[in-house]
Amino acid sequence: MGKSKFKIALLSGLLLSLCNVGAQVGTWKTYRAYHNASIVAETPNLVFGVYEGSLLSYNPEDEEIRTYSIQNGLSDTDIRKMVYHPEAKALLIVYENANIDLFYGENNVYNIPFIKNESSIPNKTVNNLEISGDFAYVSTDFGIVEINVKRKEIRGTYLSGLTVRSVCRNGDYLYAATQDGIKRALISTNLLDKENWKTVDQASDISKMLFFKNNLFLLTTWNGLFYIDTNDAVGWFGLENIRSIKILNEQLIILTTAAIHFYSDMTISTQVPLSAYSIDCINSRNLYWIAPGEAGLTGFTKLPNSTEYNLTISGLKVNSPKKNMGFFMTFAANKLLVTAGGKDANRQNIDGTLMVFEDGKWFNFDHKAIAEKTGLPCLDFVSVAVDPTDPMHYFVGSWGEGLYEFKNNEFANLYSTENSSLQTAVPGSNRFIRVDGLAFDKNNNLYLVNADVGNGLSIYSNKKEWKNFYYPPLATSNPDRILVSSANQIWFNFYRGATAGIMVLDENGTVGDPSDDKVAYSGQFSDQQGNNIKATVYLAMAEDKNGLIWVGTDNGPVYFTSMDQVNRGVCNRIILADQYEEGYHLLDGIRITSIAVDGGNRKWMGSAGSGLFIIDQSNGMKTTIENFTTGNSLLLSNTINSIAINNQTGEVFIGTDKGICSYRSEATEGKMDYSEVLAYPNPVRPANSSRVTITGLVQNSTIKITDLSGNLIQEGISMGGQYTWNCADRTGAIVKAGIYLVFAATPDGKQGIATKITVIK
Repeated sequence: MGKSKFKIALLSGLLLSLCNVGAQVGTWKTYRAYHNASIVAETPNLVFGVYEGSLLSYNPEDEEIRTYSIQNGLSDTDIRKMVYHPEAKALLIVYENANIDLFYGENNVYNIPFIKNESSIPNKTVNNLEISGDFAYVSTDFGIVEINVKRKEIRGTYLSGLTVRSVCRNGDYLYAATQDGIKRALISTNLLDKENWKTVDQASDISKMLFFKNNLFLLTTWNGLFYIDTNDAVGWFGLENIRSIKILNEQLIILTTAAIHFYSDMTISTQVPLSAYSIDCINSRNLYWIAPGEAGLTGFTKLPNSTEYNLTISGLKVNSPKKNMGFFMTFAANKLLVTAGGKDANRQNIDGTLMVFEDGKWFNFDHKAIAEKTGLPCLDFVSVAVDPTDPMHYFVGSWGEGLYEFKNNEFANLYSTENSSLQTAVPGSNRFIRVDGLAFDKNNNLYLVNADVGNGLSIYSNKKEWKNFYYPPLATSNPDRILVSSANQIWFNFYRGATAGIMVLDENGTVGDPSDDKVAYSGQFSDQQGNNIKATVYLAMAEDKNGLIWVGTDNGPVYFTSMDQVNRGVCNRIILADQYEEGYHLLDGIRITSIAVDGGNRKWMGSAGSGLFIIDQSNGMKTTIENFTTGNSLLLSNTINSIAINNQTGEVFIGTDKGICSYRSEATEGKMDYSEVLAYPNPVRPANSSRVTITGLVQNSTIKITDLSGNLIQEGISMGGQYTWNCADRTGAIVKAGIYLVFAATPDGKQGIATKITVIK
């Protein structure tokens, strides 16, 4: 690289000493929801709460709140049950998939995956979790699992094949509430032998049971409370809407939707009215804790012999997404927008959820407040588009109520049959207005697909005028998304049914005038070899930096080079060779649910059960594939619904059925010049961080790294506007401590820059 070709600027150490510019390349983050508290457990020093399956802790001494996830030690997601085991000094956590953790503190977790990994167990539903002495009993749909918590091992599985909803111990007996009645067995007998379990009552609708004053209390699945006394007589507690029962401080505590009832014997002692809360759980020493849904963890002190109480701590929450769902995501105007809805032939009835992530903070729209303003239920948000002229102006498609409009984080309007060109799938109804795909064209006209109606395309023009249009493929069909290509053609995918396929609309530059429109549609496609691709659904679309349109199907990805290909029913597939030089198609047989393109023109593809794929074709004709799964990464789930990329930072957001996570990738969008070049961390200590990221580069810069003597250490091409160096030379050996020079040049050699990185040991 000669000085005659470009200007070399040797940057000062200050420019490249920003160690905290951003997260390291390869870093994972989780963005779990902490809005609805459902479980609380108290330890000697901390109070732990479960919010929508996510774990946090509160320290009453310094009021610190910490969150926990697979990123800092937990083995799984979606906590179903949790109790504190005082003898083991550990939280016993059972997840939705029956995985079990003994949690001793951050990054100090012992995992017991026996139930999760046991393939012979078809139904692993966990119903309850109780502790007694050194042991814990997990009630499941396949029996009882006994855990020796101190020894960190499964001791046995009892009553195999029976649905067990609750277990409790009284004296020498273990009791189990099963589908075949209440059974008990002597602890000293062989509990594996079903003959040792005797039926003591025929009740089969019990959800929870416990002993209080030697009386067996039975909470039914319909929330009625009974007890069997020491004389086997049956009594009934005349309380309604019981949520749970528990023994604390030698008191029977019964929680209803209206109050907490404290019994010191078989007659009521006192009660605390908490009608404002939807109470689920409670725990206490001197302070009582409840997990009241959206109000967040709440602590109160009950005054002695009184119905009065002091609210000590109220509404513990952290800034987070509202739900652990990422049905649709888009990144626009430096912010991530997420909808957490769903759709089917009918609807999912999920609270209308729009979540916006910007500058490290989440803003969640209130579906209840929106419903009050519209007079209609606010449900099933399935898509969102940002006005290109106003980053605080959003449109959201719903699978039933039409199109919602928001301005400055406030509800602005609801467009339906009465004030727009949108139609209902049920004539005469003001519901069933199914709007999914949304996209702005280059002239800021908003395009919408309106499912299951005659005129399936509506346009809300930049002049705020509505009009709908009839195109045969869109009529009474199931359109999904809209993609406006760089050529200003409108692409549609159909995700199910008889019309499943691809349609392309070219308006010839006359928006709203269908007389000169060109339309291409096909439901069946053959690849470049003339073979039918055998796809039955079309689920995602994205345009890459070469103008190719990529489409996800239930048989891998395909791509189109032109509208004409769609018209002819032809597409392209990437053909790879296996170790025997036999050809096969890229991700053959994989259901591709989402596609996004990063700054290096790599394709990020989400799947339904196979994780996340990265397709890189930057190395000439060679195609490389990387596959992130829950087994080899911190991906929350292998079921991916959506992907959105911040091409300024390289952060890839992944919406899964377990929530949102992200991965800091190597690629960013290339810059126009080298005025914003940064490297971090710098200085770098390879023992702590094996990667240095150089960002702010021009697209596809040529990179050469040398020592001060000019010896070439490493070279390569930037991934879009970013290059990552692993502190190694070309042989793979970690370099010695010292100063290294980085030279970057544009592909044509007309611009360039030089800078330095300091390596320390």
